[in-house]
Amino acid sequence: DIKVLIHRSLDAVGRSEDTTLTAFTDGCPGLRRILADAGVTEAPILDWFHIGMRLQHLEQIAGGLSADDPAQVAAKAVIVAEVDRLHWRLWNGKAKDAQISIDRIRAVIHHFQGEQGQRKSITPSRKLWTALHALDGYLTGQSVWLVNYAERHRVGLRVGTAITEGTANFLVNRRM
Repeated sequence: DIKVLIHRSLDAVGRSEDTTLTAFTDGCPGLRRILADAGVTEAPILDWFHIGMRLQHLEQIAGGLSADDPAQVAAKAVIVAEVDRLHWRLWNGKAKDAQISIDRIRAVIHHFQGEQGQRKSITPSRKLWTALHALDGYLTGQSVWLVNYAERHRVGLRVGTAITEGTANFLVNRRM
């Protein structure tokens, strides 16, 4: 029983009645229910690691967009700037303004229609559109769990599970 394992683990590390627990989630609703059953009453926080990975993907795709004509150069500059601004907004607790950046990117992406790629479905603009749509849906579905990550970081509180995730990924990759 996962609830019992969580209780046991928390007790083993010295949890008391006064212990404040912070749980991180990747957005899985099942985890939130399990935590509540295990006595973690504070709402979980959306893990910055998972947001950061999505943003990093967007940044990489935006950097790979074509710049074959002046319209594409200008559009690419807008997209790169808005992806960076989107990152800043999410980090600084301004997630409600994320839609502004997403809409600005959507407004200029049409400059890349007809972009050449190995296959139509894998052009950088198509990848950007898909990743942007996925991020928008993720943020919309998880908005209640977003916090001001910069503020937490400044006061020495954790913002995610990157160390744990990185270690797990390293071990799995090594094993494979």
